[in-house]
Formats: sequence, C-alpha cells, structure tokens
Amino acid sequence: MFEDKLLQCSKEMFDIMDVIAPKELAAAQPTTQQLVDLYSYQFSHNRSEAMQGKIFAARMLGGSINYLQAPTIGKTFLLYTNKARSELAHFSLGVFYNYFDKMKQLYLKDVLSMFNDKTIRNLFKK
Repeated sequence: MFEDKLLQCSKEMFDIMDVIAPKELAAAQPTTQQLVDLYSYQFSHNRSEAMQGKIFAARMLGGSINYLQAPTIGKTFLLYTNKARSELAHFSLGVFYNYFDKMKQLYLKDVLSMFNDKTIRNLFKK
C-alpha cells in the first residue's frame, strides 16, 4: 500500500516537473515580464495541482520553486539594463531546468531504486 502510494505520488511529482520545467525552458530567452509571467504560471500550476489532491507532489516541489525563483526575481530588479536582465533570466531558466532534471535522476536512483526496476520503468515511461 505504501509503495503504491509512493509510486503514484512520485509519478504526479514528475508530471508536474515536466509541465513547469520542460527541456525547452533551458534555451528560453525571456524578457523580464515573460520571466515573471512564467514564474507566476509555475507557482500557480503547482498550487492548482495541490488543490486537485496532489499534495505530496506539490509540497515536494513548492520549496524548490520558491527557492529557485526568489533570488532571480530579486536580482533582476537590481540590474540596470534589459540586456543584463535577459542574460540573468536565460541563465536562471537553465538552472531551473537542470535542477529539476537532476532532482528526477537522484530521486529515481536514491528513493525509487528500492522498488522493482520493471515497475519503475513502466510507471515513468513516456
């Protein structure tokens, strides 16, 4: 029972990560307003998933989302030029994507590796 619930919640968490931090995010070149809009979407999507009952997944990701977004937004408004802001936004989105990608790898290796490999492969198959 616990294992089934953990696998279900893990799948939900990975699905949310795929929506809010797709691979294309790493190459994005957003304006400051686009970055703010994207961060708002990420936060809102995660909150919406929590409201739909995916509490474990949303809570696991909530802290990471906040800690990745807050420093970027704070620093963005300290920079004087649009070019510098754009460079920071691009760099930050790359970090955001890479962070979630690495989180998935470590979670699969260190948390879910205790389960049958076939079960894991089937659960996370795209």
